[in-house]
Amino acid sequence: MERIKYLHETNKNIIITGTPRAGKSTVAFETCKKLRYNLIQLDSIVEAIKKAYSDFKVVKSSDGIMEVDKFTPFLIEYLKELNDHTPRKKGINYVIEGSDIDLNEFYKYFTVDDFIVVGICYPNKTAEDIYKTMKKYDTILDWTYYLNDNELLNYSEALVSRNKLFEESFRKHNITYYDVSHDRSSILKQIEYDIELKAKSR
Repeated sequence: MERIKYLHETNKNIIITGTPRAGKSTVAFETCKKLRYNLIQLDSIVEAIKKAYSDFKVVKSSDGIMEVDKFTPFLIEYLKELNDHTPRKKGINYVIEGSDIDLNEFYKYFTVDDFIVVGICYPNKTAEDIYKTMKKYDTILDWTYYLNDNELLNYSEALVSRNKLFEESFRKHNITYYDVSHDRSSILKQIEYDIELKAKSR
């Protein structure tokens, strides 16, 4: 399948992906403020499509990992539009943040030079660690805040599996990724700094 070719003299759009609750949104917000990029959160797009189209299904596999069966083709086309050289030459750039990016499909259409792609996960945390962290830090702005203890523990167990899959995918595609299992705040600051350097070096 032919890859899409883009002009590389312009700034690159940034993709921040990885496990839910890893700090992607935090990094995306700060990066947008520093670089004056536009923010796109894929969760909002998924929710809007679900509400607009009743046949758009979000399913869970046997290991509890969410799969959005009809989202990937739409996302690929959407990223092509965002990465068009015309808006980029006019100084319009984006930070795209979310977990629902199938990297195997993504790299059928894009090359490593088309975007700055950064991964974040926490593969060295246990389900109990994840559960305790969410219990401690969740606020009313987090959807997991409204889960009961049993639901939250089940979700934490699913995230253990998802972390491993993300780490494997990052390694497979040679994506720079960060493990925020420990010292999360400091590492998130380091990610913001590294992204800023990469963006300014283009």
